[in-house]
Amino acid sequence: MKYLKARLAKIPKTEYGEDYITSVAPIITFGLNGDGKTPVLSTENGNVCSFEYIMTDYPVDLKQELHDWAKQYGWRWECEHHGTYYLTEA
Repeated sequence: MKYLKARLAKIPKTEYGEDYITSVAPIITFGLNGDGKTPVLSTENGNVCSFEYIMTDYPVDLKQELHDWAKQYGWRWECEHHGTYYLTEA
């Protein structure tokens, strides 16, 4: 995943900052199954605004702008389980 750090700086701002007014980028952690390398976006890290929901509490997919961001670099978000997606090469 070439140029990952630079491209993560351009990830769409889908979350709200501490002031609940400004938009901020979602929190990306690294490590799928303990590998420490795979970028992961999850509701477990507080990224609740980055997802589409059914019945307001069941995340079913990431917002389209996050899919579009990944696609422009030849990547895609792969669902590990509802509320957790990892970034992979398409």
